[in-house]
Amino acid sequence: NVPVYVGANVYGGCYASGYINGDVEINIADDLISPTINKEILNRTADYVYASAMAIYGGGYGTGTEIRGNTRLNFSDKARVLLAFGGGQMGQVGNHTIKGNTVVYFDKDLVLPGDDKDNLNVYRAYAGGYAGTITGNTTLKLLGGGVMRAFAGACNADINGYATAIVGAGTPGVPYVAQEVIGGNDFGRKIIGSNTWDI
Repeated sequence: NVPVYVGANVYGGCYASGYINGDVEINIADDLISPTINKEILNRTADYVYASAMAIYGGGYGTGTEIRGNTRLNFSDKARVLLAFGGGQMGQVGNHTIKGNTVVYFDKDLVLPGDDKDNLNVYRAYAGGYAGTITGNTTLKLLGGGVMRAFAGACNADINGYATAIVGAGTPGVPYVAQEVIGGNDFGRKIIGSNTWDI
């Protein structure tokens, strides 16, 4: 067995069940990963996204949770986490009567943490959720900072609307992408609407 970290997550929604009647916005402006953490295990944990460690979710944890509105994650200044999800881990954004949209926003002035390009602001970023449905649209705005991989869609969840990726904003808005930006989902499920790009 290969060791990975678990836990230490932040959720914008409820835990097992319940709902937020309105929008959720989370602002991240500092490094939330301890400098004493083992870098090898950290990178292994990021590759094994199912571990869900040191992650920020715009939505809730459980399948019985809902955000009855929109969610937005804002990364600025010296922000740093391992994983970022605009939606919930298993919770839904929106419902059958409310169109819930998600945005993950990397500010054009976001600073890479250190000289080493492995010190990224977010290892994996998803505009959607991990496994919770997004009833509206998802938007990835990667205007600055650095990521290993970024997805305009979700990890393994349906998006009932469309997915949008916006990459770069001109000087100084030149993001560092170590591997790739994907316009759709990571592991599966489907995007019902169309997919748009602005680069």
